[in-house]
Amino acid sequence: MHKKKRLTYILYGLCVVLLCTAVAGSIARKNGKNLKETKTALLNPKYAYEVNSVRIRPENAQKELVLRKMRFGWTGESADVQGRKILFPADNRHIDSLIETARKIRSMYIISDSNALKGPKSPFFASNDAFFDFSFLRDERLFSRFYVKSAAFRAGNRAFSRLYIRPVINERPAAVYAAQSDLSAFLSVQPAAWADGKLFSDYARGGKTADDVQKIVYSFYGKGGALSDRKTFAAGDKDFERAVHNLFSARTSRIGVKPDTAFGDSFEKSCEIVCTFSNGEDARLLIYPSGDDFIAVPSVLDYALYISAWTASSIGIIRGPLAELWEGPLSEL
Repeated sequence: MHKKKRLTYILYGLCVVLLCTAVAGSIARKNGKNLKETKTALLNPKYAYEVNSVRIRPENAQKELVLRKMRFGWTGESADVQGRKILFPADNRHIDSLIETARKIRSMYIISDSNALKGPKSPFFASNDAFFDFSFLRDERLFSRFYVKSAAFRAGNRAFSRLYIRPVINERPAAVYAAQSDLSAFLSVQPAAWADGKLFSDYARGGKTADDVQKIVYSFYGKGGALSDRKTFAAGDKDFERAVHNLFSARTSRIGVKPDTAFGDSFEKSCEIVCTFSNGEDARLLIYPSGDDFIAVPSVLDYALYISAWTASSIGIIRGPLAELWEGPLSEL
């Protein structure tokens, strides 16, 4: 019985090895011929730490994502389908990961040289294909530009993906290469894929941490912007550390254009949260109900976050000592 199980495991292991070999072969061979392999980086490693701007544009799309490195982190600039601008704090780790992925030395297999692609049609980057145009710059100095297209294929019963990459040299597209799919995580220009979704983002905090917070003030306003109540948490108070933790850990993946409304007077109720740091600076957030959810508008940049009633409750907007200020169904959640 044990021998039969052992034989089964051995056969299963052989199948896995053969499958991996088949996948590798599908990249390294074309029409039964070995493809030419090259080892290179998409972004010259010596320029990686100089990059302060990244542009990502889908082919045949007006919308472009521009990422810029600022003093306290990266920002992203985009627009919605109506062309309204959105300027938001970006996730520093995600952009660092993109640059690290672009600068690493990788194996790529040439599948079509530039001479074969001089005609009006390309079998790999047709004009109606969904591919992305990446540019890495320092201010206006271009370090690297390339096209990326993700392609799916199957090996047996399993699905795999690989990338087609086409560098742009001296403003002219070069050869097409096949490569591993490690850039797939970056093939999006949606702000939600790049934003720092924390209510108090790293950018808004200006490099300061929870340990630098000295005071948190909740100010609740009623109709017409009249102050209804105020609650202060100061360093040393019983619930201070918990309040700071809840605020700084709260986040959402829903990000959008900042509403055009004049804040305060137009809402039945709203809440402003102010975090004051040890150096006297502060970070502010205005929150107001919108249907069953809430809209949070930071005082920095030009964007809005959409949070659930659960998130609002976790930071003390619905429940807690000020719950009675929110009348109606929301106060019962």
